[in-house]
Amino acid sequence: GILAGYISLSPVPYEEGITQIDFWIEEQFEGRGLACRSVEMLTASVLERPTINEVIAFSHPHNVKSQRTLELAGFQFVSAADNNFRKYSTEQF
Repeated sequence: GILAGYISLSPVPYEEGITQIDFWIEEQFEGRGLACRSVEMLTASVLERPTINEVIAFSHPHNVKSQRTLELAGFQFVSAADNNFRKYSTEQF
């Protein structure tokens, strides 16, 4: 088989209750909704845990496809991080 992509969660150091989601999709699988649905499902699942109250993600400023995926999955743009990456969050402001 061919690897379509990956998705992962990792704890955010020194930030209790926050986890970071990362994902990547192989170009030939783009446009099928796989990344968006995967982000939605994993985010919903992890937010059911009583110890997690926010999921964050970062996107390169020029990676519009990832930014759109995050927005479609319910994330909101928060700010530009120190490294100029764009920060997104599930937390409602």
